Amino acid sequence: MPLAPRTRLGPYEITVPIGKGGMGEVYRARDTKLDRDVAIKVLPEEFASDAERLARFEREAKLLASLNHPGIATLHGLEKTEGKPALVMELVEGETLGERLALGRLSLEEVVALFRQIADALRAAHAKGIVHRDLKPANVKITPDGKVKILDFGLAKLAEADGGPSGESASHSPTLTRNTALGAILGTASYMSPEQARGKTVDKRTDIWAFGCCLFEVLAGRKAFDGETVADVLSKVLQREPEWSALPPGPPRALRRLMKKCLEKDPDRRIHDIADAGLELEESLSAPPAAESRLQSRTLVLAIAGAALAGALASFLLVRPTPAPRAVQRFSINLPPGDEFLVGGIEGPLVAISPDGSKVVYAGVRNGEAQLFLRPVDRDVAEPIAGTRNGRMPFFSPNGEWIGFSAGRELKKVAILGGAPVTLVQMEGADHRGGTWARDGRIFASIDGLLIWISEGGGPSTTMSLDEGVDEPAWTWPHVLPGGKAVLFDSVRAGPRSIVVLSLETGETRVLIEDGSFPRYTESGHLLFARERTLFVVPFDLERLSTRGAPVPVLENVGQGGAGEAYYDVSDDGTLVYVSGQTKPETGLSWVDREGTAQPLGPRRRATWSSPRLSPNGELVAASLEPQDAPPDVWLLDTDPATLTRLTTAGGWQSVWAPDGQSLFIQSDARIFRQDLDAAGQAQDVAPCYNLTSISSDGTLAVCQGPNEAGDWDIESVRLDGS
Repeated sequence: MPLAPRTRLGPYEITVPIGKGGMGEVYRARDTKLDRDVAIKVLPEEFASDAERLARFEREAKLLASLNHPGIATLHGLEKTEGKPALVMELVEGETLGERLALGRLSLEEVVALFRQIADALRAAHAKGIVHRDLKPANVKITPDGKVKILDFGLAKLAEADGGPSGESASHSPTLTRNTALGAILGTASYMSPEQARGKTVDKRTDIWAFGCCLFEVLAGRKAFDGETVADVLSKVLQREPEWSALPPGPPRALRRLMKKCLEKDPDRRIHDIADAGLELEESLSAPPAAESRLQSRTLVLAIAGAALAGALASFLLVRPTPAPRAVQRFSINLPPGDEFLVGGIEGPLVAISPDGSKVVYAGVRNGEAQLFLRPVDRDVAEPIAGTRNGRMPFFSPNGEWIGFSAGRELKKVAILGGAPVTLVQMEGADHRGGTWARDGRIFASIDGLLIWISEGGGPSTTMSLDEGVDEPAWTWPHVLPGGKAVLFDSVRAGPRSIVVLSLETGETRVLIEDGSFPRYTESGHLLFARERTLFVVPFDLERLSTRGAPVPVLENVGQGGAGEAYYDVSDDGTLVYVSGQTKPETGLSWVDREGTAQPLGPRRRATWSSPRLSPNGELVAASLEPQDAPPDVWLLDTDPATLTRLTTAGGWQSVWAPDGQSLFIQSDARIFRQDLDAAGQAQDVAPCYNLTSISSDGTLAVCQGPNEAGDWDIESVRLDGS
């Protein structure tokens, strides 16, 4: 039977279960002597009478006790209760690598940092003659400060080749499905080495294979070897290569070479020492940018890549003969102490650069007040721009003397030399997603999903009809092309976000890039766009309004919001300005008891949790989870044990439980939907809503609506019939 809360094992008091695996059940417990939390691993009752398993379990304690490395969970002691052994181990907070992957891909720098730590921890274990034999994302924990801890050495075995004890062979090890026709095999199928899958004796090279499998999965977003059954997986492990084409174009060649060396099916041709893998990881980031078609930025700051992007692109892509390009210069602009970028909701582009590349404007917060800031590139001071309170989404005029921006429900402009802002147009809705200023004085903007244009002097706006008969248009982040004859913009009509060009002469539209967003044209004749926090570039024919060739990645780790907006801009002289790295705050969920002790619940890194709602029976938590580069969705956390299930796929900002606990009311964009816990059920449209707050016992919803004309919000009730 599972151990109940408050069960005592010597000085340790069980609090909650953490998880269960083939080698034991794991609980969170309190060390009453040393006043600390620990993890306790207990052999399941059904295995307690198995002498072989008991011996292996006690051997795990001795193996772990011989390891002393910051990347391996520490063993505190060994307890026995009613004849059953229990390991008392370091409690590692955070999420597993597998849980982290469920939230989206990692940047190249994060991958290298994590896997260098994994390699170093394995090196320490191999030096003791210990082979893990079950390395996989679920057995790698990432602490909140980004440190790696390898878990579960319960399947480890002293390697015979290194002179350790050889009393066991793989044929006597526990198996995926005990005593299968394939022989008794040990580990997890997708990460098994070929020799392990055949039931042969293994050494440290089997961990190197699993290391390569994990590295491939993190970079490709899919397992190196997968299938519907264990037999299908093992067949691929033994006979097939991974689908190398599944890797994105970003990873350096050195990293690809490392994976191929780790995944050699013949162990004699495989990397022999994991320390070599660590060295190659380090070298993969030090490769020259031109050789790897990338630029790197490692800090969450405003950064400028110049002197001439045109020359840099030519050197990266070799698209046509050019004079020798000027060297690419990089430098960073740190925000003043206490200042922050303005993020949250649909923040839009955070930064703009003047056409001549001499000035940068960004949306920020100082002393709690959101506004626009102007910073000359050759100075160290960023000054707030008067009259831009709550200003967002800045863009320059062609002459660099004015800045367009949105504030509340108004589209405005302000002179950079000073003066009162001028209102260009009042927006009926509040959904403004980008503006662009043409040389002929027209300003194009996305308002409530429609493309409009207005004169720079103000006056009535003209709506550009692109979707006749479409109820919910979605054209965002416009960018006017030189000559003012066409506009680039994002479209989310169907499927992935795509980049479309609109001819202002003929009214025709054409999809240029599938699965891309936030386009910008450069004077070098290229189109820049964003995809998964990476900037890509492709040659662009301005006369024919068409791309030429395949896109190539040129810059990683560029900040990107959930509505496709990317935090970069490019000037006429080829200077690129961007906000690097993560911009959204990272928040986690925690239980807090009556004494104020917080206990983490669910994944904690690289995502924003908000609006947690406890189910009526207290067993489930519904919360909104927003990854760094995607819109939020509502997820369910089962608190016993802690498991995570996605409930919505079309967006979910807030939710409240129905009184019976069988369904949730969810706010997605500006509407309320009712979703049964069976996610396969069709969501029911209930009513329009901007902020869903609570529900009464009879099912009446309370919502916040606004802002009204006075800028205030009202509380309203919504009955389930929609009235």
